[in-house]
Amino acid sequence: MTYPVIDQGTLTAASKRGTFGLGAKERVAGEIPSPLPHQTVVVSDGVTSISSRDRRHGLRADHVIHATSWCLVDMTSKKPVTVQLTLQSSGVDEFTLRVTFACTVTDERLVAEAGHRDLTEPLLTYLKGYHKLYLLGIAHPIADSAQVHDNAQLELGIYVQASPPATRGMQIQLSSIEVLKPEDVLKEQREQEERLKAHRSQQLLMELEREQELTKRGYQRDDQQFAREMAAEEGQTERERQSQTEQTRRLERTYQRDEAEFGQEQRHRAMAADLKLGRMFADATADDPNAVIAHAVVRGDLDGNALIQRVDEAMRLRREDGLREEQRNDRHLEHRWEVEGKLLDSKIALDHERLRLDIEKESRAKQWEVTRDDREWEREKEKLRIEREITIAQQALESDRAANDREWEREKIRLDHAKQARDQDMAAAREQRRWESERESEQWDREQRARDQELQARIAEELIKRGQTDHADLAEVIVGVVRNLTGTPQVSAEQPRQIPGSLESNGSAP
Repeated sequence: MTYPVIDQGTLTAASKRGTFGLGAKERVAGEIPSPLPHQTVVVSDGVTSISSRDRRHGLRADHVIHATSWCLVDMTSKKPVTVQLTLQSSGVDEFTLRVTFACTVTDERLVAEAGHRDLTEPLLTYLKGYHKLYLLGIAHPIADSAQVHDNAQLELGIYVQASPPATRGMQIQLSSIEVLKPEDVLKEQREQEERLKAHRSQQLLMELEREQELTKRGYQRDDQQFAREMAAEEGQTERERQSQTEQTRRLERTYQRDEAEFGQEQRHRAMAADLKLGRMFADATADDPNAVIAHAVVRGDLDGNALIQRVDEAMRLRREDGLREEQRNDRHLEHRWEVEGKLLDSKIALDHERLRLDIEKESRAKQWEVTRDDREWEREKEKLRIEREITIAQQALESDRAANDREWEREKIRLDHAKQARDQDMAAAREQRRWESERESEQWDREQRARDQELQARIAEELIKRGQTDHADLAEVIVGVVRNLTGTPQVSAEQPRQIPGSLESNGSAP
């Protein structure tokens, strides 16, 4: 966690702007980050630090132009910062002390100068400096976490009041204290791992769904592209067909126009021939040709040779007219045959093109069907692969969960066994101490009896040395000897006369 300093950086010298660099100095937009509402930016020139809450950081402001560094500070009020450390218990386990502080930045300039990007380190050092914390759990077993919590709250409350955390530009208050047992820590770790695994599984599912969606979109784009290509090819085919149809129509119109012109010319020629024949008939019927010819011959205007030449010329002209007519008819027939051949070739080419387009269209349709089947199969395979990966991920998650459950059960069994072992060890230690205490008590009793016997032997020896074995009041003599030997006070007359040990009242020695 980056707190209270979120980010920081250095600034290069500001450059001049404008044409040929003749303008005023100005910072580049984005060179200093823009803070969020709960943040502030502190710029510094190495001597003076200015916050964006005090003055606006304009691109042409003097303090911004001369600044050499910037610092982004989090101004969140009572920001929770958690620190934890371990405390040794009376057994083999350890307590986990978790302390949460409420932190507030009071002077962002001092915080920027201090440069703390992770406040947990100085707070952990602050807690480790209080040596009494490590003594809180030594006198308590792991089951007395509530008592350790109360003691820790009392000790830390006194410690924070007496010596609060000293961090420049910040107000730090004690917020909460938790004392966790190993099973609580394991439970939290397990829950955190479960959340992390669930998050990873969710991310995996989202990635698989996103990949499936991208694949589906790719297939849709391919389908749309293929449909566009098919539409473009069909449009091109339709345009070619229309072009062929238009060309055929033009050829037909040209042929019809030529036919019409040829027919009109034939009609004109027929009319001219009919008119000429009519005139010749009129001339022949109006005058006698034989008479005219005879008259011309008689007058000498026309001789036999001229007549023959005229007849030959007329026949030649008729032959030439017939030949030209035949040539014209031949040319017309050739032109007609050529036009009909072109029309036939065009129709054949158009039929071939239609057949080719139909075959190609059918082939493309079949290919599209095959491709669509392949794509459907690919989609099914991809779907099966994604489902298999999801199943594998779920199985892995279940396996991890089962493994965690088994690990937790094993850890619980281990803790139970450790607890039973500790209980057995404590019971054995208590039994050992009881046995040692009984043995010491028996040893002390034996030593006491030995001392009593030694004292009795010394008393008897002293009496024998004094020759008082036949004394009438042997008990008083023995008591006097005991008083002289042990230094005990004199016994009053009302008290019973007894001596240490098991001496009889008649004064007989053991």
